[in-house]
Amino acid sequence: MGTRERADVLLPPFEMAIREGGARSVMHAYTDTDGMPSAADETLLTELLRDTWDFDGTVVADYFGIAFLKTLHGIAADWADAAGAALRAGVDVELPTVKTFGAPRRRRHRRQDPGGGRRSRPAPRPRPEGTARPPRPGLEPGPARTRRRRPRRPGSAARTGRPGPAREP
Repeated sequence: MGTRERADVLLPPFEMAIREGGARSVMHAYTDTDGMPSAADETLLTELLRDTWDFDGTVVADYFGIAFLKTLHGIAADWADAAGAALRAGVDVELPTVKTFGAPRRRRHRRQDPGGGRRSRPAPRPRPEGTARPPRPGLEPGPARTRRRRPRRPGSAARTGRPGPAREP
């Protein structure tokens, strides 16, 4: 798949889910576009998702998404390279395990930065004055909603398979 097909055919529903649906977490695909795996695609995960669509939620990699950068796509020499590529692209967390974000990444980090300085992703670009994002619906604290049940009608046992109320002859 090429970038034009991705933009014209595949991305519009995801853009609507982000912008209109208020999605708070997304997962990258296991596929690649013109040879660039989604998990390592900074243009997709940072420029488009975060900068263009204003997504400020969490980008998740599950199971083998980052490991595939080494084993399937062949763009990383080891697990630490795969983790570094994913982090630079915009992946926030590897779930349910930390195969690449865990020990291999820590070992590589210690070798490259023995002083222990921590590098982090740059802060998001500030929004222009007066353009703060409105609060997300459903995230405000409030009373829990309970579903009200409709009263059962006499004779409903035939339709539901449950015994209905006792009838007098």
